[in-house]
Amino acid sequence: MTIKLFKPLSKNGKYFLYSKVGNDGNTLLNKCGFPMNEFDTIQLNVTGCFNAIYEMENVTIEEDKNPVIEWSADTSSYPDYLFQEWQIFRKDPGQPQYQKVGTVFNQYKYDFKDNQIGFIKVDQDSYEYRVDMKLNDDMQGETNSIESMLLERSNGMVPIIDPDTIPVDLIWNQYNGWAVDSYTVFLQEKIGGTWMGEWIHDHIASPQNPVLAPDTTYRMFLELAPGEYRVCIRTTDPIDTQYTAYSNCLPIIINTPPYPDTVVVPNFITPNGDNVNDGFIIQNIDDYEDLSQLTIYNRWGDRVWQSEYLYDNANPWRGTNQNGTKLADGVYMYTLELVNASDDYEYSVNGTVTIMDAQ
Repeated sequence: MTIKLFKPLSKNGKYFLYSKVGNDGNTLLNKCGFPMNEFDTIQLNVTGCFNAIYEMENVTIEEDKNPVIEWSADTSSYPDYLFQEWQIFRKDPGQPQYQKVGTVFNQYKYDFKDNQIGFIKVDQDSYEYRVDMKLNDDMQGETNSIESMLLERSNGMVPIIDPDTIPVDLIWNQYNGWAVDSYTVFLQEKIGGTWMGEWIHDHIASPQNPVLAPDTTYRMFLELAPGEYRVCIRTTDPIDTQYTAYSNCLPIIINTPPYPDTVVVPNFITPNGDNVNDGFIIQNIDDYEDLSQLTIYNRWGDRVWQSEYLYDNANPWRGTNQNGTKLADGVYMYTLELVNASDDYEYSVNGTVTIMDAQ
């Protein structure tokens, strides 16, 4: 007797065939030679089939926009001619079941971008993913699951801060794609509408992660020039370094402090002893009672003169170096640092001043 199957039996296990009277009138006989009744059962034990090997490797947030899922497969563990598709499944926060979110038909493509989750959602939640393979019309079984990293602030607010040493408190979930040995905290600056570079801020050992120590928040201190920045977290697989998981990124805006418009700084002096423009007189400098320090630099950037912490118009800079020797005519640069305890800002005023008739 020859039995022709519709498709190969590609999995190990027990299969049951049910007998049926053929169209030609012949009747199947059992092993004792007696006719089999319709729907009698024949059991087939299949062994020695392949065991497809594939697993999840990484879930990363690409450019702070979409989760990208990465997996790997041992192509020698299954016949490639039976491959049909990869299926990607996602479990959303608070949901008990995974849902199918995508299909990849190229058996050698091991990544998938989840466009259903955009830049708004990646800042709100983390997401779990699994992958399954369809071979010979059979699903081979879902892989392990990996959850994306969600970076948050402890107070949930976007820090819009002054250019000073300001702490920003960060928390994030433990990444489960591999045994994490450390996380990297890095910053990027937006220049001309494009996020530029990666400035490493710190390396955080895994035990310091807030998920492992829930009462701990990572506190980062910033000393940045005014501008628009973002902070992100990443971690690299210590065994297979081709995989790096990125979190979402959080914006940080450093305000440009207002210019102290009450201060008027001269752009030239003529220290020739005629009592006209002999000294560097700064109007309204007395408004700043906590710091008003003037520093003068030559064109090579060397500091040539610096006042006390409180600049005194009664004893102004008169075009000399720190030792009182007259400087040559020309253009010099200055920096004026201003602080008033009643004000929330520390001002820094920069400019140039020209010495004329110094000799």
